[in-house]
Parts: sequence; C-alpha cells; structure tokens
Amino acid sequence: MEGTRNWYPPISERTLILDQLVLLAALLLFLGCGFFVRKSKRFVTFRDYALSKHGQGWFFIAAGISMTFVGGAATLNMAGLGYQYSWWSLVDPSAVFLGTLAAIIFLRRYRDGAGITISDLLAGADLRLALLTGSVSLVVYVMLVGAQFVALSKLLSPFFPNIDGSLLTALLSAAVFSYVLTNGLSSVTQTDALQYCFVTGLLVPPIVYVALTAAPTHEPPIPFATMPADLFLLLGFSILFVPMSQDVTIRAKAARTYGHAAVGFLLGGLSYFVIVAGCIYAGFSLARDGSVLTDPEKALPLFFSTHYPRAGVLAIVAVFAAIASTLDGWAFSAIVSCANDILKRVPPFATRGDRARVLCASVLVYSTSLALALYFNKILALILTGLLIYVAVLLPLAAGNALRLTTRTLFGTSLTTIVLIVAVESSGIQLTGKAIAYPSLHLILVLASYFAQRRKTHADLRRKLD
Repeated sequence: MEGTRNWYPPISERTLILDQLVLLAALLLFLGCGFFVRKSKRFVTFRDYALSKHGQGWFFIAAGISMTFVGGAATLNMAGLGYQYSWWSLVDPSAVFLGTLAAIIFLRRYRDGAGITISDLLAGADLRLALLTGSVSLVVYVMLVGAQFVALSKLLSPFFPNIDGSLLTALLSAAVFSYVLTNGLSSVTQTDALQYCFVTGLLVPPIVYVALTAAPTHEPPIPFATMPADLFLLLGFSILFVPMSQDVTIRAKAARTYGHAAVGFLLGGLSYFVIVAGCIYAGFSLARDGSVLTDPEKALPLFFSTHYPRAGVLAIVAVFAAIASTLDGWAFSAIVSCANDILKRVPPFATRGDRARVLCASVLVYSTSLALALYFNKILALILTGLLIYVAVLLPLAAGNALRLTTRTLFGTSLTTIVLIVAVESSGIQLTGKAIAYPSLHLILVLASYFAQRRKTHADLRRKLD
C-alpha cells in the first residue's frame, strides 16, 4: 500500500448515484426525526426551547453529550492526527472523558442555578458582564459551528462532484438548522439518539474488526512525528472546557433527575472515548501500513475505502451523522447564547417574544458561521482557536467569581484579556505557548485584582477601627 493514495478510489457512475441516494436518505431521516418532535412538543417559552421541560433520561443525556463533542474534528481530524502522531492523539478523548467526570462533580450546581447559560452562571444580573461573557460564548460557538460546516463540505463534496462545495455546505447546514430552529433541545436530543446509533453501529464495529484482525504492530515506513507541545495542550484543554461548556450546563438542567444526569454524563464520556480512539486507530493503521497522504484529514475515508470498498459509504454515513449531530448541538448552544445572553438584553429585541428572538438568533448564527467556514476553511484551526478563547476568558473569570471579586473587576480583567489577545493576534507576533500564555495572563490579572481588593478591604476596616 505504498505510494500516494487518493481520498477515494475511482468508482462507477452507478455506484456514485447509489452512494448519493444513501447519503440523501440519511439526511432525510435526520430531518424527519428532528421535525417529528415539533408536532407533539412545540415550544412555547424560551425555557421549553432550551431545557425541553426537564424530561431527558440517561440514554438521551449520554447520546447528547457524546454526539455534541463527536464531530468533524473528533472523526476526520483525529484520524489525521493518529496518522501523524500515533497514540499521543489519545490526549483528546482522555481529556473529554476526564472533563465529563469533572462535570459530574458540579452537577448539583448546574441543576440548582436559576439561569440557563454559562453566562447566567458566571455573570448573574450584571448587564455588562453578561453581555461580555455571552458575546465570548457566542463567538466560540459560532467558530465551532463553522468548523462543522467545513467538515460537511470536505466529507461530502467527493460524492457530489457536480455541486459547488460552498453551495452544498450551505444547503446541508440550512437543513440541519431548520429542525434546530423549530423546537430546540427536543429536536436536537431526538436526532442525537438516532445519530448515536449510526455512529456506534456503522463506524466503531468495522474499525474494531480491522484492529482485531490486523497483523502485529510494526514501525511505519515513515516515522510518526512528535506532537507539538501547543497542540498537545490545546487538545488537553477539553478537560477544562467540558465542565464549563454551555451544552453540559443545559443538559444537566434538562435531565429528569440527578441520577439520570450523572449516568448520562459518565456513559457519554465513555462513548466519546471509544469512538475517537477508533478514529485515531484508523489513521494510525494507515501510517503503519505505509500509505502516504498529502492531506491527513482524508485518513478516515481512505481507511474505509481501503478495507471496505463496497460498504465504505455506510461508514461515511456514520461520519456524516457525527458531524450533523455536533453541528446541531453547537448550533443550538449558539442560538441559546445569542437569544438569552445578548438579544434579550439589547433593544429592540428585549421587548420581542421568545420565538422572535430565537428566529433572529438562528439567522445571525447561521449566516456568520457560514461566512467564517467559507473564509477560513479549516476544521481543527477553528475548533482549537475557539477552545483557547473560551478557556482563556471564562475559566479565570470563573476563578474570580469563586474568589468573590466584584462584577466590575471581573468585567475589567476579562475585557483587558480580550483586548490583549486581539492585539497580539492582529499584530502577527509569533507567540509560542499560547495555550499557557493567554489563560495565565487572565489568571494573573484576576489574582492581582483579588489581592488588591483584599488590601483595600483591610485598609477600610482599619480606618473604621481607628
């Protein structure tokens, strides 16, 4: 299997048409599942849209948690990283699993909180801080949605060669947004359950079979590269991102009971680990067997076209399901953040009804995400940049919240951090260690503010005693 390999081997026109029909049937199945909920559970209030009336059982929580994080990066990119860096890539699924365990520790706090979003949790009633944290969340979720747009295009464009990639992405993503808009978490959760069955039934078992029947591992003709420290740290950030993720907060509140939430989180984290470890193995096995890829993101489709040339489209359907499930999950989070954290607080949207705000938020998120995807066209870069922004701004802010800093101080440290990050990135300065530098910068500002606040409090107390 040495030499350069194409993404897909040449196939007949008849086979291509059959593959197209299979993919379109899968899309129609997802749409039907998403719209079916609308008939019986049409949302009335924003809390209905965001929390699905607190009726989610452990299976739907597990499917939702795993499918929210399993997307273009966890399938296409992680297979590519397995091809390049071998088992070092397991840092990502390990971090996500540990992040879900950490989230279980905070379950009661998620469920007892009065708000819906992470901005409600961190900013409370302070308008400026709520708008800032909501804007940060929205920007990050838009980047994550945009990354799934890119993944859709890269996965399906080879099957529809006569349709422009940008147009294909716009049409497919609009279809997914249509059922997210109709009934929020109810629709998203139903499709997550269906897509979870696709992924665990069509993606994982074929990879496991190849792994069990493969020859003993040997050194690849081309040695694996050493994973850069920055990339290793960014992939490991999921251990911090998952417990602070808005999707985790919402699903914890939407669970039927505390027990359903805890079991769902645990099984969701385990499912993510198994699925992504399988994708990493697919890329690893290609490198071990001597395949040369010019684009590592094509490792997973090549793995299936090599080992299952006649049924490989079923695995592509499973990857399509994973991308669509992550797309609708992050789209839902972005719409909730935009409608609840920003539009609800900004005239003239503040006086409009919940449905109007959700519609406006959907249009804004969809158009911005699509523009971002078409401009950057990078899956992993969009996701890792979004992760870095989220952790660099919101994690130290949460620490400052725990230290009981004033909302004015929290707003000041967060805004300063954002301005400095934008200044460094726009100046073109090649800063090494961003994964550590940006969060550390904000944390230093928070700690400095904390000690300054304590000193001022002690000084005021001495003056009163004197």
